[in-house]
Amino acid sequence: MELEPDTSSALRGAELTVLLTEWDEYRDLDPARTAGLVAAARMIDGRNVLDPRQWRDAGWEISSLGRAAALPATRLPEREPALA
Repeated sequence: MELEPDTSSALRGAELTVLLTEWDEYRDLDPARTAGLVAAARMIDGRNVLDPRQWRDAGWEISSLGRAAALPATRLPEREPALA
């Protein structure tokens, strides 16, 4: 494991982000700005402190422990047509 001096450095190029703390520094991350740092906008919120809708709307695929996965609007699966 490599320690980074700040949050932006730690996020740069990440293919998966895992949030395991409730610290304000991480809870208050801007999803759009954060998406610009990572290689892939995928988040696991292990503390349920992030707003899944806000992150999804910024293009993130987010999973929160104990909640259903929130996929970005562009990646939502299409519904099967209803049978008549």
